[in-house]
Amino acid sequence: MGENRIPASDITITIVCAGTPRKVLKHCQAEVEFESLGGGYYRSTDKLPVHIIAINELEVTPKNYPLLMFATSKQKFEEFLRDAVDRNDSDHDPVITFAYFLRSELIREIDMPLKSHLSKEALDIIIEDIGDEILSRFSVDEIASRLSPEERLTGLSPEEIVSRLSPEERRQLQQLLEK
Repeated sequence: MGENRIPASDITITIVCAGTPRKVLKHCQAEVEFESLGGGYYRSTDKLPVHIIAINELEVTPKNYPLLMFATSKQKFEEFLRDAVDRNDSDHDPVITFAYFLRSELIREIDMPLKSHLSKEALDIIIEDIGDEILSRFSVDEIASRLSPEERLTGLSPEEIVSRLSPEERRQLQQLLEK
């Protein structure tokens, strides 16, 4: 077949889809019969084998993580993400990071605390790419509430700190310093 003369028996066609391809499995029965191999995998019994991978049916296991990122089932995606995070294996950081880029809205909906499970390098990649976009969604007060007093003051000179104080706050500060 073709200019490289690959025998038809060595060729397969693989279809990757989110859910069970019911129409293909049902309407093609006269021409091609498919057998379920279990766990989201189907194979035709034809001379030219056609494999179908239904992502939402895949078992949640590391070998399937690259496909599970594309699960359209919120439940399956959450299952995959929790499994990847719970394994606490830095080998899965790239998959989790990529899943974050693909489905950041869904990950926020799931309310998954990725910070404690990703390496600093993986978090840096996320922050570098979408940090400003994320920060723009929060008010200054919301951001400040997540910082410790030390973190809020880091990098500010005493003059900068005092210049931001109201007269009443300056008076209170003066009283504290005099004690």
